[in-house]
Amino acid sequence: MPVVNDPIGDMLTRLRNAYRARHEEVIMPASKFRIAVADVLKREGYIADYRVITEQELSKGLQLLDQALERKAISGAFVKSPDYDLLEAVRKKGIAVSRDAERALRTLKQLFETGFIPHPRKRGVLKQGILVVKLRYLPGRPSRPAITGVKRVSKPGRHLYVRKTQIPRVMAGLGIAILSTSQGVMSDSEARRKGVGGELLAYVW
Repeated sequence: MPVVNDPIGDMLTRLRNAYRARHEEVIMPASKFRIAVADVLKREGYIADYRVITEQELSKGLQLLDQALERKAISGAFVKSPDYDLLEAVRKKGIAVSRDAERALRTLKQLFETGFIPHPRKRGVLKQGILVVKLRYLPGRPSRPAITGVKRVSKPGRHLYVRKTQIPRVMAGLGIAILSTSQGVMSDSEARRKGVGGELLAYVW
């Protein structure tokens, strides 16, 4: 995948686009910063949940993937297709598949379909882990996305810091500001409660 110069901006864009498309979840490369932001969004009710998939977690599936590639049991050209049965293609070559490996292969298949892993042999992105965010929709007819807008404030080329007395209220309290402080990444309400300022990362509403 291409190098991302603004991981937080990229994360917010992915979330906004996924909500607009009414997806159930969105995936992205993991990092401590992104996980910290996801934790704030979960605490504040803007996402349903999140989890991190590690390369180690997928190791059994990756081992089978390598075996299948050696035996030419799978096709890199077709693996992205929703109709391509990766598990069946592996089994046809007589490769035994445990339950753990089956779960890992199903996860890998999803990553192929979304283009997160571009090819069975090109999976370096797994080394940093994968952040899977489950989106939240509010009840109603139709249901409403928990996030309707995002704004990146501090950027790699222009950092914006605020004192504890300068922390803004987003949309009169209907949204949140996300800050990076000396005590970690937190929402504006948490920062006020703890009496700390910091770098103003983004607004979410």
